[in-house]
Amino acid sequence: MASEDTTFGLLAGRQSLQMRQKLLSWHAHARTWLNQKDIPVHLVRYEDLKRDTPRVFRDAMHFAGRRIAPADAERAARLADFPQLQAQERAEGFAEWPSRRGLHNFFRRGEADGWRNELSSEQIMCIQRQHGAMMERLGYALEIAPNTERPA
Repeated sequence: MASEDTTFGLLAGRQSLQMRQKLLSWHAHARTWLNQKDIPVHLVRYEDLKRDTPRVFRDAMHFAGRRIAPADAERAARLADFPQLQAQERAEGFAEWPSRRGLHNFFRRGEADGWRNELSSEQIMCIQRQHGAMMERLGYALEIAPNTERPA
C-alpha cells in the first residue's frame, strides 16, 4: 500500500502470465488514474457500492455506455451480495485467490470501513500520513488529526 516499487507480473525465475506493470503506492496509483486525461475513468467507492449497490451499478453501466433496467440492477446486486459470494467461494473456490496455506478466504467480511476498528492507532496514523490527501480527495474523513492520540 505504501511502496512505490510494487509491481504485478514480476516473478523471479519464471515468466508471468501477466505483463509487468508498476503499481506505485495506493495514493500515487489512484492519482495516476484520476489525473490522466486519455482514458475516461468512473470512480466507484466500495462504501457507496455497499450503501446502494443497484444505483452504483446502474451509474457504472451508464458510464460504460450501457443502460440497464432497475430490475436487472436489483438482480445483479442480489447475485453479487457478499454472503452469496462467500457461499460460492466455499462451494467452488475463487480462481483469482487460490488457497494459500491457511490464508483467509478472499471474501472475508465485506465491511466498509472495517479497517478503522482493526488497525492500531499507529497503523492508522501511518496510513493517514502517507495517503491522507488522496483519502480526503475521495471523500474519506481522516479519523484522527496528526499529532493527536486515538481515544482508547
